[in-house]
Amino acid sequence: MKKVPVLLFLTGLFCWNFLTGCVSPESVLGNSERIDGPVIIGALLPMTGRDKESGDRMLAGLRFAEYELNNRRGIGGRRIKLVPYDTGSTGAGAAAAFEAAAGDGASGMIAGYSTAEAEAVAPLAVRHRIPSVFPMATTDAIGPHPCLVRCAYTDRQQGEGLAAYLWYWRQLIRISVLMDADPEAAYERNTARAAAEAFRDLGGVITAAPRYTGENFEKALGEALITGPQAIVVSARGARAARMIRALREKGYAGAICGLDAWDTPAFFRELDKMDDPGDCIYVSFFTPQSKTEEFKDFQAGFRQKYFHDPGSCETMSYDALKLLAMGLSQARTLDDFTENWLAIRNHFGAAATYTMLPRSGIDRTLFINAVDPKHADGRGTSGRLIRSFMHSKLASYRY
Repeated sequence: MKKVPVLLFLTGLFCWNFLTGCVSPESVLGNSERIDGPVIIGALLPMTGRDKESGDRMLAGLRFAEYELNNRRGIGGRRIKLVPYDTGSTGAGAAAAFEAAAGDGASGMIAGYSTAEAEAVAPLAVRHRIPSVFPMATTDAIGPHPCLVRCAYTDRQQGEGLAAYLWYWRQLIRISVLMDADPEAAYERNTARAAAEAFRDLGGVITAAPRYTGENFEKALGEALITGPQAIVVSARGARAARMIRALREKGYAGAICGLDAWDTPAFFRELDKMDDPGDCIYVSFFTPQSKTEEFKDFQAGFRQKYFHDPGSCETMSYDALKLLAMGLSQARTLDDFTENWLAIRNHFGAAATYTMLPRSGIDRTLFINAVDPKHADGRGTSGRLIRSFMHSKLASYRY
């Protein structure tokens, strides 16, 4: 009898067992051998540490998406089991959480609130071949790889959106950009740099880009003001951004103060409530509570009924992330299956935005420009108000 080489025999055996044709073991998704029971999704969230408030809000959005999916078809007819893992608001914590979720059989991940978490998780997703959706982390460093996908825009995209608004719609020419020099402030630096580069590319002038660290921003504010900018970009997060706005107004600055999506947090608005009127302040956002789409209105109504408060950006983006991940994982056993499903998501109306997925971990989606609406005499606190929205891909048409 003719002998069959061992390697050829094992390859044939793998193909027979896989039942979908001969594929390389390296293309099979991690933990996809589980074909019965629920589909386990790891939710890597900052449930302790600096970003705990955002992690709690993300989990609420994910739980609501899990509830809806399990009352329909789940993922390919299988129920979903969402399992939260605490990242501790650090990159090292996110990496440990990913390994724990992978070891527990997770077939997909909602991964990375912050830049540090996302960049720590990305190589692990590639190594384990587990599709991971990044709902909030905007770092451009994610990808390209079939397992690394996003529903968030990137730092560069939001910087381009802010620059386009200032240049085309506000018709400003001179802006200053404050740069956080703290080693842990990668998000703040990346977004500030992206906005500055995009504005300069359009023909604008960066009058100053002073550096500061943490709460030591008084000198940097003075250096920005002395150059006479028409707008100042403050890419700081949450309450610190609000304190910088207050300091600029106390120094007599009446021009526009601009921010990125890190402004869109309860901590930012709570701090701004200490001011009677923060003045002309605008920021880029993942979503707007003034959305008129049926998808958002349905989500908002259901979320209110379940949690007794309105959803914000963390809840809405996380809800969309799990819904999109379910679309990608449906009947997917290989990287090619997942990629085919993911790239079929085009002009999809989610609760937060309209999404079109692009190759190499890319995305085209809605960007929102919101204005800060000061607190009202009737007791309503400071909030965001939509002033413009557009698909990122539309920005190119404004050049011509």
